[in-house]
Amino acid sequence: AMDANPRVIAASGGDHGVLDAALSALRPEAGLADLRTALALATAAPGGSGDRRVIVISDGVVDISGPTVTLPYPVEYRRVGVSGENLGISGITVSGVDGARVVAINVTNYGTARHATTIETRADGHLVDARAIDVEPGGSVEVDVALSGSPHTVTADLTPHDAFSLDDTASAVVQPPRVIQAVLVTQRNIFLQEALQLRGDIHLVVETPASYRPRNDVDLWIFDGFVPPALPAQPYWLVGPPADRAIGAGVEVRPGPLTPASAGDPLMEGVDVGNVAVAQSRDLSTSSFGRAIIDSQAGPVLLIRDSAPRAALLGFDLHDSDLPLSPAFPVLVERISEYLAPDAVPPTPVEPDAPVNIPVPGGGSVAVTRPDGTTETLTVAAQTGDAVLTDTDETGLYTATIRSAGARQVVTAHFAVDALDPARSAIAARSVLTSVHGAAGSPNPSAQAAVLDDLWPWLAVLALAVLSAEWVVFHRGR
Repeated sequence: AMDANPRVIAASGGDHGVLDAALSALRPEAGLADLRTALALATAAPGGSGDRRVIVISDGVVDISGPTVTLPYPVEYRRVGVSGENLGISGITVSGVDGARVVAINVTNYGTARHATTIETRADGHLVDARAIDVEPGGSVEVDVALSGSPHTVTADLTPHDAFSLDDTASAVVQPPRVIQAVLVTQRNIFLQEALQLRGDIHLVVETPASYRPRNDVDLWIFDGFVPPALPAQPYWLVGPPADRAIGAGVEVRPGPLTPASAGDPLMEGVDVGNVAVAQSRDLSTSSFGRAIIDSQAGPVLLIRDSAPRAALLGFDLHDSDLPLSPAFPVLVERISEYLAPDAVPPTPVEPDAPVNIPVPGGGSVAVTRPDGTTETLTVAAQTGDAVLTDTDETGLYTATIRSAGARQVVTAHFAVDALDPARSAIAARSVLTSVHGAAGSPNPSAQAAVLDDLWPWLAVLALAVLSAEWVVFHRGR
């Protein structure tokens, strides 16, 4: 079965009844098909390879990221799909504050003909707007709808639904104002204080190391030049700590030029530290604190710990560098603080079959109710910190009921799963599987199938003309 999570649904044993039953039980899912994993499963199937071939039955709308796959067998692509016409919701965003919120809905025409539709917008299930729009081929239209009151959820629906109804409905959660209770423990670090206060959702309290006392009402601790005797149970960030064996901060070193530790890390996206100069930093090369985010010639200078509680360790004092003068500084502070104290659930819609991380500080459980009403309970160990929901194939609104082990109250949060990916909504069947190659020297059935699909109407007309001519000649001869 080729979907977002390919799997073997039946083993070939010569019994066609078993194979037919397995095929009949298949149902379409919302995720993009993972062609590479499906082909890997097919290639690994037991049996002789003398007359083996791989037949891919698909519209070719698959995940094409990654390298081209070359198989040791001939590959035959049997294309399905009769139309590429589709109108779908490609974006839904709620902005503004209570009493003045606006939901922006984007509708895209993925076909080759002009289409008309009506967008119905509902807040908490109640119809608040309905308007007709026309969308040109390949074009998009944005509709802005003002929301009154304080709704919790918004749903947009295209009516009537077309042949591909998965992207005709999309939902969004109206996030309530969020306030992160953060405490900065420092002698005096104006750079860090100002950067943290740039975030409008942080309520920052500044204390000195002498006045530090552990508390339970803090969402994020920032320790500047100071390591408490016992690290807190809440997320924390250590900046420029003294030498400390417990966290692996060693002697002072000269780091030299800074570089991202790994390409593609979302924490470093758009953060340029190439021109940042650091006079000295603690040696973190032997630290087991966490994974490296920013590296240097003398080893890492920024480490992130993903386990609970989440934590960060910056090896140098900000006053020993020109990082606070760099445009990268406020962005880096925002990224790290957001990572350490994340939302209870994703604030924006996620794609079907995408995993959803739900923080559970100190461990506990999460009961997730899906759009169809079914519930799944996930148990989280104290050292894990996050529950990971993997079954998100169904689109719509999900409810997460979070019960942390040490918390006095239950937290209820909502998130949406929407099919907004253009790769899924562009449903026109592909003529070839460009990311797959069969055995060397074997014919290209994909290309042959595409040619035949394109030529058969003309061949049919030609055959009809020949038959008509024969019929005329036959009757004249009589």
